[in-house]
Order: sequence, then structure tokens, then C-alpha cells
Amino acid sequence: HVIHKRPHSKASKEGLGILTEEIELALQWNRPSILLAVHDSKTGRVDAQRSLEQRLTKRNKQVMHINIDSANPDAIRVMSETSNSENMVFFISGIENADQASDGKAYRALNIRRELLVERRICAVFWINESEAVTLPRLAPDFWAFRHRVVEFAPKHGSKKQSIPTGLFLWEEHIQWMES
Repeated sequence: HVIHKRPHSKASKEGLGILTEEIELALQWNRPSILLAVHDSKTGRVDAQRSLEQRLTKRNKQVMHINIDSANPDAIRVMSETSNSENMVFFISGIENADQASDGKAYRALNIRRELLVERRICAVFWINESEAVTLPRLAPDFWAFRHRVVEFAPKHGSKKQSIPTGLFLWEEHIQWMES
């Protein structure tokens, strides 16, 4: 059985480089790192996660995958209760699905417990899709403000779909959907 490795695009390589550098600096200086990796393709996201995990394990770092679900919508609690979290990088996914199934608990937990990420110096990469990237500033504005970096993978060139620019605070821009 041969595994064919797909080459990463220039944007993907750049995104992986940014995430790797941010994580390495956070671990080196024993500081938290709250990173958001926006990727709309599930296959592309899995490839990017695998590549980033390989880069980190080569540097003797552990990666723990957390898939948020309705039974456990509080990913920050899970991360803060994990022993040996100082050498660990957490990959979190499934926010939107868990939030819908848990009646809003996933976004509320991110908003309310965000300070634990900083206090415990947790290094986390939240793997989100474009819809989650648009929803996070609305439903978890305090968490959004705490993030350190947003990295967008494989942006859709020429897309007519309007979305919130990744570094924008909602109150800085007049957006039509906010009026409804």
C-alpha cells in the first residue's frame, strides 16, 4: 500500500510555516499561543494537520487532538485539565457542529474560559472552517479578542462571498447582517 503525498500549495506551505514558527516561539518562551487555522476543505485540513503534527513531533513536541462534541463542548476545560500540557500542542476542531448540538455551549465555553488558555500557557491550534471564522467574533467575541494569530489556508481567489476579514473587530466595520 503506497501513500501518495500531495504537494502543498505555496499558501499552505506559508500557513504551515507561520503556525510552526508561532508554536515554536510560544514553547520556547513558555507563553500561550491561541492560533486559528481557517481551512474550508476537510481533506486539505487533514493534510495540513498531519504536516504540522509531523513538524512538531520532529521537534519532540506532543500533539493532542480534541474534537469538540455535544457531550464535551468545553475544549478549554479539557486542555486545562490535561497533565504535561507545557510540552503539548492541542489541535481543536468541531466547534460549529458541537455548538449546534449542545445549544450554544461550545462558543459560550470558549468565551467564558478563554483566560485559562493564557493562565496555563496553553498552545492550541483551532482548526476551523470559514463559517466558524465568521461566527466566532459574534458568538465568542472575548475569545476572538484573545486569539494570537489567524492563518487562512487556500483562500478562495475571486470569491464573491462576503466574509469578515480575519483581523477585524466587529465594532470597527458596518456589516449588513449585523442589523438583522
